[in-house]
Parts: sequence; C-alpha cells; structure tokens
Amino acid sequence: MRVQYWVLILCVALFSCKGTGNQEAESAERVVSQTHEEILIEILELDSQLINAQTLDGMLSTATTQLEKCELYLNEYNLAPNKPIVLLKAGNASRALKQPEKALVFLNRFIRSYLDNPMRDEALFTKAFVLDEDLGRKDEAKKTYVKLIQEYPNSVFHDNAKILLEQLYLTDAELIESFRKQNKK
Repeated sequence: MRVQYWVLILCVALFSCKGTGNQEAESAERVVSQTHEEILIEILELDSQLINAQTLDGMLSTATTQLEKCELYLNEYNLAPNKPIVLLKAGNASRALKQPEKALVFLNRFIRSYLDNPMRDEALFTKAFVLDEDLGRKDEAKKTYVKLIQEYPNSVFHDNAKILLEQLYLTDAELIESFRKQNKK
C-alpha cells in the first residue's frame, strides 16, 4: 500500500510539472514567433502611449511593457537592423521606471556601438541628463555634455546641453536668481 501511495504522488508530480513546462514552452513559442519588425512596431506604439499616458500608473505600466519588449528584441534579435532605436527606447523606459543605472547600460551600449548613428547625440544628451538629474554624478555629466557640444554643434540638443552644462553646479538659489535675471531682460 505504501509503495502505491508513493507511485501515485510521483505520477501527480510528474504530470503537474509536465503541464507547467508545456505552458512555458507555448508562451515562449508565441513570443519568439513574432518577427523583429512586429516587436519594433509594438515598442514604437508603446512609445506614443507613454507620451499620452494620463496617469502615473498608466505611464509606469506602459514603460514596464515597453522595457520588456525592448529586452525581448535585444535578446532574440541581437543582429536586427533597428537595434540602435531599441537601445535608446530601452534607456528611456528604464529612466521612466526610475532605473537610472539600467538606463545607462542601454545608453552606453548605444554610444559605444553606433559611432555614426544620427541618434547618437540624443543618446549622449540622455546619458548626461541621467548622470546629472538621476544619479547626481555631475563630473561625468559634465564630460558627456561637453562631448555632445563638441561633437554635435548642429544637434537639436546642442543648446539645451550648453544651458544644462552652465547650470550643472548651481544651487537651487543660484538657479532661481539666474532665472530672475533672464526674465528681467
């Protein structure tokens, strides 16, 4: 009787594990069955949803989904042609989720790997901003702002980088005074 009891428990355990494995395999099969173009479209759609989010919960939920899609794209389609866009989107989603170190990982991968990419100035600007605003690493932010200003004098981020560089080490009181002086002009 005791042997039959243990055989029964073993069979139940095996069948329950088998069911879970099938569910995981089906889920993985569904995910991988998407092409890199389909995943990219979802990432870009989530980007516009992120911009239009009405609530903080909605924004965080959308950013979480976007980051998951970006990571899926980067893991499954490492050689896909739109990897630079996905790295930048992953960096922005990580920043939105208050994960600045993770954002830097994606941004640094972009900056190191795509020296001639037309969005590299955006990646540098975002990196400098994360270093300054999110991490308080002013010296590293300064180097990155300077690099952006020097390498991309015609960038749409150039003027903002110059302003942020000038204000980098100012206290809140000094910033307020600076704004007052600018508004008097």
